[in-house]
Amino acid sequence: MDYQERLKKLKKYELQTLAGKLNLENFAGLKKDELKALIIDNRTPEEIEAALGIQPEKPKKKRKKITAVLTILGSITSIVALILVLWPGQKDSRDLEDLKREIRKKIADPLIIQEYEKKLEETEKALKELKEGDKKAREEALAAYRKGDFLKAKELFEKQRKKEKLKQKEYAETAYNLGNVYFLQLKYKDALASYLEAEQLDTGNAEYKNSIGVCYCWLGNYQLAREFFDKSLELNVKSYGEDDSHVATSWNNLGSAYDSLGHYETAIQYHKKALDIEIKVFGKTHPYVATSWNNLGVANMELGRYETAIQYHKKALDVRIKIYGESHEDVATSWNNLGSVYQALGQYETAIQYYQKALDIVIKVFGKTHPYVATSWNNLGEANMELGRYETAIQYCQKAMETFIKVYGEVHPHVATGWNSLGSVYHSMGQYETAIQYHKKALDLKIKIYGEEHPLVATSWNNLGGAYQVSNTIKKRWM
Repeated sequence: MDYQERLKKLKKYELQTLAGKLNLENFAGLKKDELKALIIDNRTPEEIEAALGIQPEKPKKKRKKITAVLTILGSITSIVALILVLWPGQKDSRDLEDLKREIRKKIADPLIIQEYEKKLEETEKALKELKEGDKKAREEALAAYRKGDFLKAKELFEKQRKKEKLKQKEYAETAYNLGNVYFLQLKYKDALASYLEAEQLDTGNAEYKNSIGVCYCWLGNYQLAREFFDKSLELNVKSYGEDDSHVATSWNNLGSAYDSLGHYETAIQYHKKALDIEIKVFGKTHPYVATSWNNLGVANMELGRYETAIQYHKKALDVRIKIYGESHEDVATSWNNLGSVYQALGQYETAIQYYQKALDIVIKVFGKTHPYVATSWNNLGEANMELGRYETAIQYCQKAMETFIKVYGEVHPHVATGWNSLGSVYHSMGQYETAIQYHKKALDLKIKIYGEEHPLVATSWNNLGGAYQVSNTIKKRWM
């Protein structure tokens, strides 16, 4: 099948994705036929075929088709794109899709996963375009990069940055590329320093500001994240207009920051703005739209609007099953979030059914040592506790804690959640001293992560106070 036949079969959102991959501009408002004309008129057949993953009839070298579908997990996220990449295959190489799977075994923060996947593509492109070093050194760095070894890429970008004759914007771009390498190494403080350096040299770049915001989110500074997402939004609106996917990304990221700050009404407003743009650009059956439905469900549940939350989560679930089928991590996310709402409603058996569906999927996709598996175990523990099945609850919660600590280390919001869940189980069992120990661990972590004024910190104070009161050991201060 040639590329023109292939173009005819693509849906509008797929054509928009292809246009983005081909670095075309101003295509968001175009109709399907206009998109096809734009692509054909502005790119060569070879470029289009490469972007579509069509193999040439007589390739000089065997080539491997890689389709990297950048998906979105959970409630904190922004827009991503479908990207088709080709490069010469190597017997022992790990392609970018392999790297994406590897990072999902290490982290579960959806915003970080989305940024990681995007920066994999950006950094590969930057390496291809880099002029620093001889050709052999660049090729070796690129080959190592595709295997997950970022050191040579880092060295090349550092050499490029040290060049005295670089123009200011070129220097900023090099600093940004170096920041991306640090980000891919999960060195978020180093990445942040490079992104800040780039942003100071090129203050009108929305992507630099967005990357700074993402790093601040991961480092727990949501106020500063909000400020940089807000600046990125302003620049994107100025560059692209109101109804563009870049703007939807900014609205989603702002919503994520406000979610993390506990400002759920504001988060809902921003997620709705993102949703309106996404439906306009992509139609209703699209991963980005499903994510916004999901985000709205999460925020509404936090506000106690359970029926509304269920409606949003079911919309997200329906879209995700249509797109991915039953066995996909995004589908698991929707089952998990529906379980959370039903648990909040006191319908624990229904919640357990949904949590079990989520658990089965994520074990199938990721194996047992993964944060999403831990989340499902933790949720099953809490629901079983509500039904008085305490021993079962403790087993699930302990499994969750072991995995959370293995993946994240001792200081992380999910670890705090795990301590809190164990405290709640022991409280329900009447073992108040043990409950107090776990609730204190949860409170200490939450204060360290969120500060004193966050709603989740207030919840931990309440849990701790309840345990002290029932055990008749309440104190005004502890430490």
